[in-house]
Amino acid sequence: MDREAAARTVWEADRTIARLCARSYVQQVFPGAVPLRGGDGEPTEPDELDAVWRVPDDDGPQLLVVTALAGEYTLPRRQSPGGRTVVAGTRDYLRHAADRLREHGKGDLAGAIEQDMYADRLWYLN
Repeated sequence: MDREAAARTVWEADRTIARLCARSYVQQVFPGAVPLRGGDGEPTEPDELDAVWRVPDDDGPQLLVVTALAGEYTLPRRQSPGGRTVVAGTRDYLRHAADRLREHGKGDLAGAIEQDMYADRLWYLN
């Protein structure tokens, strides 16, 4: 295995562990949460979000979006189509992720994320 392939294998294992830990955390802290995206074997790309959950709340269900950090000590950064760098944890990052979801046929989920985000009802963990 060449160096690049080995690095990719380690990165994928690291991402898997981070997603498993994030899933365990959500299930413990938010009992009754229902996963909408980010299940076993489901790729995190193209949308850049690791998981989306519907969480019961006294004011009605709301969304919980998770970006699981794996082996990184800084927040992920992505290039938006306009060339701007967007940082995880910001509305720009979530808008970028919603755009990516739409590009790949997940428009309903993208719309729900944006609706909760603009209504200040979205929970976002990273």
